[in-house]
Amino acid sequence: MQTIALRVFAAIATFIIGTALASVAHIPRFVRSSSDALIKQEVLDVDSKYLRAHEQRDTAALDRILADDFTITRDDGYSTNKAERLSLVEDPDFTYLSIDTYQVKVHVNDDTEAVVTGKARITGRYMDREFTSPPYRFIRTYEKQQGQWRIASVRVSSLGRR
Repeated sequence: MQTIALRVFAAIATFIIGTALASVAHIPRFVRSSSDALIKQEVLDVDSKYLRAHEQRDTAALDRILADDFTITRDDGYSTNKAERLSLVEDPDFTYLSIDTYQVKVHVNDDTEAVVTGKARITGRYMDREFTSPPYRFIRTYEKQQGQWRIASVRVSSLGRR
């Protein structure tokens, strides 16, 4: 009788401990998914400011958003840096009228890196002539630097003929 009682007690104790551990094992996933959602929203907020800064010619905002070693690279190999981007936005002959993005997704790599992907089309003006770019894909890599999300790089590529 004592052996059966001991086995029942061991079975119940194992069940309770196993259930408790299984419940605790789910907490990190929930916390991580909650943390990812917060990071995604923070990055999307900065991404929106990045687009708006172009349209409003706000080089001060762009200077804060872009990492010091920021680069934009096109699929044809052309590359530009932060100083050149700020100079373009300041150029009185060039104006971003709108940057329309769609199919935007945020991928969180960890607490210090995120990637925003999607498609876009730019409408602008150069020397009093309005233009619209062909649609293109973009990949913007964000890094958390000194407590702020900054864009470290942008990669753009053609969508090709459709």
